[in-house]
Amino acid sequence: MKSSIKRMSALLTMMAVAVFALTFTACSDDDEPIAGVTYTYGFSKMSASHPDFLEEMSKIEKGFQSALGITGKPFTKKGTIEECDKQVYEACQKAFESLKGEAWQGDYTFQVTNVETGKVVCTATFSADNENLTISGGKDDDKYYRREYRADEVKPGDYIYSDGSISDGGLRVRYADDRIEWAKTKPAPTAGKVVSAIVFWTSDEIIDKYRKTPANLTDDRVMASDYPNCTHGLAVSLNEVSSGMEWQDPENPYGFVNDFVYDNNFTHEKKDYFESIASGQEATDYCNYILGYQNTQVLFAYNEYCTSKGKEADIIRPVEALDDFEKNHPSPVGSTGWFIPSPKELHILCYKDVDNVWNQSGYKKNTNQDIVNNSISAAGGDILDGDDYWTSTEYTGQKCCVFSINFKYAFMCYYLKLTPCHVRAVCAF
Repeated sequence: MKSSIKRMSALLTMMAVAVFALTFTACSDDDEPIAGVTYTYGFSKMSASHPDFLEEMSKIEKGFQSALGITGKPFTKKGTIEECDKQVYEACQKAFESLKGEAWQGDYTFQVTNVETGKVVCTATFSADNENLTISGGKDDDKYYRREYRADEVKPGDYIYSDGSISDGGLRVRYADDRIEWAKTKPAPTAGKVVSAIVFWTSDEIIDKYRKTPANLTDDRVMASDYPNCTHGLAVSLNEVSSGMEWQDPENPYGFVNDFVYDNNFTHEKKDYFESIASGQEATDYCNYILGYQNTQVLFAYNEYCTSKGKEADIIRPVEALDDFEKNHPSPVGSTGWFIPSPKELHILCYKDVDNVWNQSGYKKNTNQDIVNNSISAAGGDILDGDDYWTSTEYTGQKCCVFSINFKYAFMCYYLKLTPCHVRAVCAF
């Protein structure tokens, strides 16, 4: 028996370093048909310690061959590379669906690759624990793209505790068309720990190279300088700071804080690092960048200045409320501490990271909001509802107005500072 196991281990070792590849020919290049484009497919990874692994690999391979319609070599299909890659991926999806009900004894990763472009058209993973059955492929902007998440990686929906530790919130797959999939059983927060925040964006989320204003924590030079280790992502507080608060005293809502940034009363030692805390509505205006931390630092300084001059009626109420909020709902250890988000950050929380936030009005698929609310509910926090939430950014078009994000339709708007809006705190970690 022992010698049999040894022989099996040796065979497995040899098989693990090999990719079982077959080739077929398909499709065309660009818009003009050509002779064919070659694809390869096979196992890029496998791990098994049982005698039936070859049978399982054969079952997987035959399932993909059947779905791809391969009866021999070469396999040719006319169309553009993009069209054919999409069709191949959709065939792989069919194969995956037909196979994922099997009880696997080993772990296998099967890939189909376009040899002409070097692009992996799809990757399908089959696991013995039946918790990691995934398929990925396609382009970032294609409706058939899907991103998979492991339980042990930090991702939207994860719980962050007051001690700075993080645990799985259960997100497993999200699609480009905003559908999401969860673990079979929603993970509960760790017993005995206090949930402080929920992750809503991480710095390793896919960034399209053609994006104009992808989310980047280094946009905020003040935050990057103050907290150089907070590079992992953004999280939202478990609880509301307020369910309805004016920006300033309704009797005196006309102070334009952005002017304060550029006068001699603002004496921050890193003053040169600060950008405007006011913005217009254009595609590359400040509303499209992560700047909530620096905005909040300005607003804190402005409140201190107003208090020192006996102008308490001018203070910014959402920022004033952060001090008591921190005492009652401490931010995670190792984070930046709570701040009022910029339009970019708040729109990511409500929807997702997109360019030109102002023109994203009307979306009703509030993906990140759904993911975060799922975990907030599990942790007993305050659900993000469909109302308006204050940002930390004033509107350059009307000095008496501040931008807000409507969480029902995921659109950015601006309100008079005397308008009551919700206030939610976020932090970088």
